[in-house]
Amino acid sequence: MIETFQDFLQDFARSFGLRDLLDVALVSIILYVILGWLRRELSRNMLVAVVVLFGVYAITRLLQLYLFELVFRGLFFLILLAIVIVFQADIRRLVERIGLWITGGRMSTSRDRQVVDLLVEATENLAERRTGALIAIRGREEWERLIDGGIEHGGKISLPLLYSLFNPTSPAHDGAVLLEGSRITRFGAHLPLSKNLAEVGDHGTRHTAALGLAEACDALVIVVSEEHGTISLAHDGRLLPIETASDLKGHLESFWEQKYEAKSDGALARWNAQKLRTALLAVVLAMLAWLLFVFEPGLVYRTLTVPVELRNLPAEWSLDEPSPSEVRITLAGPQAAFQLLDVANLTLSLDLSNIREGVNQFMVEESGLAIPADMELYDAEPEVVTIEAERLQPVRARVRLQTVGTLPDSVELAGYAVEPDTVDVLVPRGAVQWEVLTDTINLSSINQSTSLTTRLVRPERARWPDNESPEVTVRFQTRPRD
Repeated sequence: MIETFQDFLQDFARSFGLRDLLDVALVSIILYVILGWLRRELSRNMLVAVVVLFGVYAITRLLQLYLFELVFRGLFFLILLAIVIVFQADIRRLVERIGLWITGGRMSTSRDRQVVDLLVEATENLAERRTGALIAIRGREEWERLIDGGIEHGGKISLPLLYSLFNPTSPAHDGAVLLEGSRITRFGAHLPLSKNLAEVGDHGTRHTAALGLAEACDALVIVVSEEHGTISLAHDGRLLPIETASDLKGHLESFWEQKYEAKSDGALARWNAQKLRTALLAVVLAMLAWLLFVFEPGLVYRTLTVPVELRNLPAEWSLDEPSPSEVRITLAGPQAAFQLLDVANLTLSLDLSNIREGVNQFMVEESGLAIPADMELYDAEPEVVTIEAERLQPVRARVRLQTVGTLPDSVELAGYAVEPDTVDVLVPRGAVQWEVLTDTINLSSINQSTSLTTRLVRPERARWPDNESPEVTVRFQTRPRD
């Protein structure tokens, strides 16, 4: 058992590299956001069901129950599709929160203690008079798409203004007052209604609307019941009854500090125990997913045939074909590494920048293979590639015209000229005289004096100085045949 565990640790240490650490870290961040959303939006039973489903799938992977895993994948896809349909609004809000977290969010004016005191006093007085009220305080998230109707205002909050807006004789008293900082931006607005009847309980439309907005964004909504004269707060998808003025003031101050005021004790100090547990669970789940889907204990061996590729050959050298032109290699590494390997474009690349005259031998090494870092070359057949090289020297070679066919019967050739009639070419040392042929020109297509541009054919064992075939112009002079 100890030896088996030691083997596992050795395989894990060999397989888990820097790329895998980054992979797990990114997945942990995504899982942390999803788990936080699940904790806020789903019931305890649904959350347990999600964890059980993941555990069942992990067990099927470990036991290699392939048929059950195949069926479970189909069911999991249907469940995922149902979740997307049912919770599409929540998923959109989750995406918006991720964007808000990345960009830092929209920062409003900092908390004004007079605003908090004024809201507490106004709410208490409205509750004593049993005057229904609905005050929505904006958080960091956008809420324009959630709110309908209302009248633009823009005035600074005050007690007389709030009392007049919620006066039962006012035509907009049943709507919500929207508050941003110390400014009332709109009144008489219509908020989205919640479908969570269990949370709303025996409350009326005001509470349903307050909860609906609190479910769709991070706003804080104050509700005063017209029937009972009670005060409630809607926030984070929950409806909370307020018993005392100090309780209301504490919630308002906490909301402003959380949403708008930067704290000097840093981001880590603001993490509570629940967030730390969620983060730890996200890391554990990400690591478990890596062990289930990526990690393969032991090495995987695969034999491939790859072509030999030559690079960095100086212009003054001529080569024979490498022997052999293909090599059989055996690679060893974890299964995940082979998933990253581009087998179709894999080649053995040989660097010829330091080539020598005669026979050159190159060892088949990992440096010539574009393979992942956690993969190694286990074997090669053959282990050596042989290339015979010959140094070339520049010469001035004469250009000779190469033709096929004959001129039409109506014309005869009066003469021709090739410009230029000599070109530079690299040839083996010791060569005395060289000539270069043009591409074949068909004379049967020439019925008058004309000029043609054509390329030159590279002689065997020779090379062009710039590795590109030069062009020449051939001028044909014809005359009518007697």
